[in-house]
Amino acid sequence: KSVQLGFMITHEKIKSKDLTWRTGILYNQEFFGPYITPILYLDWNITRKLKFTGMLPVYGKLYVEPSEKFTTGLNFNGLTTSYRINENGYENYYVERQSIDLSLFGTFKVGKDLFIEGRAGYSLTKDYALYAENQKVDLAFPLFYIGDNRVRSNGTYAGSPFVQLRMLYSVPIK
Repeated sequence: KSVQLGFMITHEKIKSKDLTWRTGILYNQEFFGPYITPILYLDWNITRKLKFTGMLPVYGKLYVEPSEKFTTGLNFNGLTTSYRINENGYENYYVERQSIDLSLFGTFKVGKDLFIEGRAGYSLTKDYALYAENQKVDLAFPLFYIGDNRVRSNGTYAGSPFVQLRMLYSVPIK
């Protein structure tokens, strides 16, 4: 009852050793209905120290590498997803999470494949809408829905500042 199936189809074009891009479509069967996201993936070494990596409109990272052990830049995350609720009294509900986060970040290499990353930013939107499981949309795209007549069961949330500290481990692919 809580499984969501999705897929992604992309076409890749390697323009040079410094630029790879992909276009495609991301589909997920969310609890609120079918969700389709057109995507543009970029992996671009703008200069030797300035880079951009991202799958827009889902995420993007513009960063500078002043040294081999430190990276800094601007991070973007845009997320829409849904979760089934399995708590007493809410068994027949789901939460739809929508967020758009912008942040500055710094990543420090502390070991061969170990990193610590700090982020500070602002959630332009961060909303957790509660709906009864029988309330669906006909079709959803980022930022607009077709046939959305759902009735929300909770209040709205405003954007807010945030700070994150993460430890990252990079698994080498062989």
